[in-house]
Amino acid sequence: MIIFCIICFFIYCYLSGKEEVEKQRQIAEVNRQEEIAKNIETMNQKIIAITGKSCTDKDVLFTAMCHVLDIDKYSLPEKIKKEMLLFSSSIEAVFLYTSNIFLNGELRLPVEKAKAVDIVKNLSSSIQRYGVEPCSSALRLELIENLCSTGKKTGKNEKKKSSDDSIKALNMLIGLARVKNEVNTLINTIKINKLREENGLKQSPMSLHLVFSGNPGTGKTTVARLLGDIYRDLGILSKGHIIETDRAGMVGEYVGQTAIKTKSVIDKAKGGILFIDEAYSLTPQKDGNDFGQEAIDTLVKMMEDYRDDLIVIVAGYPDLMKNFLKSNPGLQSRFNTFINFEDYKPNELLEIFMSLCYQHNYNVENYTINILTGILEGIYSQADESFANARTVRNFFEKSIKRQANRLAISNKLSSKDLKTLVIEDFDKNFYLKP
Repeated sequence: MIIFCIICFFIYCYLSGKEEVEKQRQIAEVNRQEEIAKNIETMNQKIIAITGKSCTDKDVLFTAMCHVLDIDKYSLPEKIKKEMLLFSSSIEAVFLYTSNIFLNGELRLPVEKAKAVDIVKNLSSSIQRYGVEPCSSALRLELIENLCSTGKKTGKNEKKKSSDDSIKALNMLIGLARVKNEVNTLINTIKINKLREENGLKQSPMSLHLVFSGNPGTGKTTVARLLGDIYRDLGILSKGHIIETDRAGMVGEYVGQTAIKTKSVIDKAKGGILFIDEAYSLTPQKDGNDFGQEAIDTLVKMMEDYRDDLIVIVAGYPDLMKNFLKSNPGLQSRFNTFINFEDYKPNELLEIFMSLCYQHNYNVENYTINILTGILEGIYSQADESFANARTVRNFFEKSIKRQANRLAISNKLSSKDLKTLVIEDFDKNFYLKP
């Protein structure tokens, strides 16, 4: 009897343990499915931000894979589409790889490196069979390294930010195609010059001081910050920081103040970039009681003194900047690279709005995209000198949030989806360019 009881006890423990294991497996599976659903939702929002269109769950992954591999999904043959869809739905690791890269490393999930190599190799090979070049070897290695990352790196293992990271950030900015092309040309010229120097060849003479022209909110300051990082990593600048200033930060009210103020702000910028917004306002006025010319003359002298570790970027409206450069003979010789920042087009304004939604955990109902596009086209069509591009879109976004808050405030029960979702009523159709 005792032996029987002991046997029953062990059987009970075994079955209980097995049941507990199965229970834990089911919980883990539920958590995994929830994580996948969350990833798909997040990826879909980013796809909306990029394309203005929503996707089915299956197509989200396919679209993300095309985006990661830098290929146009609409130009792919039907056979490769089916193969990629089969690939994305049958191999879970591919999902992990795609979501991790597509979301810029926000979702870190461990995958064995050998498996990652196999995934990237097979996927790339299957695409290449159809004459489509998916990505470079360097990018494949980067995908593999990101795929195999198991979490945030800290301390000694933290990867140092390189100029390539800043260049990628530059190229990922919305719009600005011409700006990106000109800046990349400038960067490539610097790199080749450094290689020539290393090989004992003469460097091509070039001035790194820049003139940024364009309307407000077109990304001039953002690009300047990225250039600071890039120039530092290329060894052009010792620090790479940026000091922003304008007329008020350089021109004094009394005799003797201007030179002191200008020298102070330039000293702070040494080792980095001095970004002078609305630089044309330094041009002397007709009344003769203006100290702007003193600021310009001091700037030219100190640009020469700090020529090895200071870059100056002047920004403003195109026509007004011409008068500024004529105010001192030394300016025109130092500023010979002009980069024009064009106004954002309606589709780019939509991308900016969707990007703001993504950054602040808001969603836009799919059926409202056309309405939103129409409003942004209205804003663009009525643009005048007060149009501030991305800043105008941010103002519209903030107003939409306030309208959503007023709409939801009267509800007693709100879900997480309610708090995240912007609907037609939240968009001010008459916003346009109202102050």
